[in-house]
Parts: sequence; C-alpha cells; structure tokens
Amino acid sequence: MSQRRIEKRQVGQTMQIYDNETKTNDTQEYIDIVKVLDEIWTEFLRHLGSITILFFLVVILVCSYSWFGYEPMYEAYSTFVVSSNQTTEADIALAARLANSFEHAFTDSGLRDKIVDELRMDWEDDFKVDVSATTLEDTNFITITVNSDDGIIAQTILELIEENYPDIAKQIVGNITLTSIDATGILTEPTNPFSWITIILQGSLAGLVVIVVILYIYVSNKKTIHSAGDIKRHLNASCIGTVPITSFKKRKKNADPLLVITNDRVQQSYKEAIHTLRIRIERVMEKEEKKVILVTSSLPNEGKSTIAVNLALSIASRGKKVLLIDGDLRAPSVYKYFTKEQMKKKKGLSDILLNNGSIKDAVFSPSIQNLDVILGGERIEDPSEILAGEQLHLLLEEVKKSYDYIIFDSSPAAMLSDTTAIAGIMDAVLFVIRQDYTKIQYAQEGLALLNESGILSLGCVMNYAEAGLNHYGYGYYGSRYSKYRYSKYERYYGKDN
Repeated sequence: MSQRRIEKRQVGQTMQIYDNETKTNDTQEYIDIVKVLDEIWTEFLRHLGSITILFFLVVILVCSYSWFGYEPMYEAYSTFVVSSNQTTEADIALAARLANSFEHAFTDSGLRDKIVDELRMDWEDDFKVDVSATTLEDTNFITITVNSDDGIIAQTILELIEENYPDIAKQIVGNITLTSIDATGILTEPTNPFSWITIILQGSLAGLVVIVVILYIYVSNKKTIHSAGDIKRHLNASCIGTVPITSFKKRKKNADPLLVITNDRVQQSYKEAIHTLRIRIERVMEKEEKKVILVTSSLPNEGKSTIAVNLALSIASRGKKVLLIDGDLRAPSVYKYFTKEQMKKKKGLSDILLNNGSIKDAVFSPSIQNLDVILGGERIEDPSEILAGEQLHLLLEEVKKSYDYIIFDSSPAAMLSDTTAIAGIMDAVLFVIRQDYTKIQYAQEGLALLNESGILSLGCVMNYAEAGLNHYGYGYYGSRYSKYRYSKYERYYGKDN
C-alpha cells in the first residue's frame, strides 16, 4: 500500500479508530439529556402500539387494586375547652398534658375495656379504630378524634368517650372542667371518598412513569448508533448524509413497491436525501480523482444495497456514466431492484470471477440512461479467496476506462472477511449505519477492519432515520420494506442487507 494512498484517506473524514486510551474514555457513561429524551421519544413513536396497550394495562391494574382494596374511613371528633381555677397559661399546659397522656389513659383507665363491653366486640379482631387526642397550639382546646371503617362505630365510641373521659381527666390533672364546644353529628360520608376520576388520574400517572422507566432502561442498554453525534463520538467519523424512513404513496393493485428514486410513489423527501448524499460524495471523489466507491455496513439488514442502488441512480441522473456491481456474492440482492426483462438472463460477477468470463456477458443496461449493472450471479458460500484474487482487480481496472463511477455493493464488514479482502483495491468507502440498529461495538469493528486497508473514507450515512426531538423521518418504509423485498435474504444474513 503506498504512502500517498494512506495520506489521501484523510480527506472528508478519516476512519480513525480509537487507540486503547481513547476506547477507555469512550466506555465511560456519557449522559446527554437531550440525546436520552430524543431516543426515548423515538422508541415511544416506534413502539406506540405496544406502549398504548401497556399504558392501559397499568391503568386497569391501578384502578382494580384501588377498587378492591378500598375501605371507607369515617372520622368522629369532639373538641373540649379545658378550664380550671388557675391562669390561662395553666389551662393551656393542662390541655397539652391531657393530650400527651390520652393514649395511656384511654387504655389504663379501663375506658377501652368499657367500650368493648358496651359494644360487645373484640377490640383487636373486630375493630379498625384509631383514637387520638390533639391540642391547638397556644390554646386550652383538646380535640379527641375517632377514626373507623364504620361510621356508626366511630360515633358510638366518641359518645362513650365524651361520657366517661371528663372523670378520667380529673384523675390525671386534678379538678378541671371539660366543656364540649364542637362535635360531629351523624356520619354519612367517609373522609376518603372513592373517586374514579382521581383513581384514573393516578393510574395514568403510574402508567406514564412505568413507560418512561422502561424506555429509559431500554435506550440506556441498547448501545446503538442513534445520531450523527454518536457517529462522531463513538466512531470518530463524520455523518455525510441522513436518509429517512419513508413510505409509498397509495399503492396500486398488485404493485410491488421498490425503494428507488425512479419510483414515482417514493416520497420526495427520500429522493432529496439521496441527491444530497450524492452531491457530497461527488465533491470528494472529483477532488481526489477517484472512481470506485465501496458501499458496505457493519451488519446485514442496514440497507446498504438500497443506498448503493439509489446512489448509482442519482449519479446517473446527472449525466455521469455509472456501473453498479453487486459484490455481495454470499447473498446478492441488487437483482431485486430490476425486472427479469431488464436483466435478460445476464451472467453475474461470480460467473466472471469463477470462469474468467467476459465483462460484456455480465453487464446489462436496465433501461436507465447512463446506468449499467453487473449482478452478483450464482451465490457463493465463501467468496473471500475469489474476491481477493487478481481477477477482480483486473476487472475494476478495465471498467474504469469506460465509466465515470463504479458503485460496488459489498458484504457486511464486521461479520465477514469479504469486504476487507477487497478494500485495498477500492478507491473510497461509504459506510451505511442503520439508526438504532447498528451496535456501537460492531460499527467500530467494521470501521477498524476497513481502516487497516488505508481506504479513503467518504464518511457514514445514517439510514432509516426516524422522527425524533432533533432529527427527522418521513413515514414508515423502514418497518415495512423488508417484508416486501428481503424474504430470501433473511436465510443468509437477515431481512435486509
């Protein structure tokens, strides 16, 4: 590998992977409130259906628990004025003394036993009663309160206390007079009335808390790439484009959707994102006088083939002659974007490399001006050695003479050696990252392997970007497209490539 090539890879944003010290710093917990809230909001929208069900389950559980566990409580009270032949200050002190000693006096004086005998009930087993006494600060008022789950019981106990306690008080503090100045009447309403509105509000609050806690735990443990800031922070690379999730316009009967910018049913926002990506890539490639772009990702199901196809279409639409090559020989998928009539049973890249076939036998033009395609051909289980051979290098050198750009769709870099085997003969690499899908660890591994080849880095593109607090998304293509287009691919890598 030449020194000149190693230096050139600094253009755009170099794929530098952290040394041991930097990696240590990266593993430290990085708390960004806006980032966390943004991820929580994104996951909230993504799993809105499940979250709604969970929310109502929590509300129902809280309401059920409150309903079946509800016990009405009734409060009866009586306020007395403590009077003696002494000063007002002395009366205040006597009232405080009576309040402090009430609990012991109620039990030790036999008053409680008298009440039990009167009601013919067991205090411990049959009663849910709380009896207490308090004073109003700086007054000679003492209030005796009885709380019970039965209003009649509460009122009866209070009446028995009113009848007997004055004599007990005289035994405690001497000759005094207790005059009742305020008391409850017949108890008809509990002090803790059951309110469905209150319970539903409490259940709703509990549901929101549960959802936020679950989402926070989830996003804290995902360790995936979520934003351009994550790409810079964890990968030391630049994000040169954000391609949103998109949806198709109302589909016609029996129409099979293809996510390509030439499809009129694809939203304009998606097309603009691809064109913006193309402009940035062309700027670097023209400056460096390079032609061959390797498109890869760390893992399958990140949409690299979709990016490669649309990038080729966008460049071709600008009048540049483009050759799109499906180099993912383990699971070729570029053919899915073209009809059988367009392909005309052409041979693929594997046929050329295995049998020293002619490029002319593999190249086909899919009725799109300035675009030619070489499909993957026959699937090969382990194409690393074949790709690393001299044949592919000679092929690229030959097609460079006829095309302005060659887009090479390759295998995922973090899990297979195919891409690293050919990175040295490519001019530049575009690394596709699927938002909230690509693990930081795998992205670092994939970029580290590519970095060893000295290949020029064009940067990363964030694919399937969803709407959030500080980024955008346009529809639902990311969650639905694999269902339409990648069922065969799943047997080898997953649902998408």
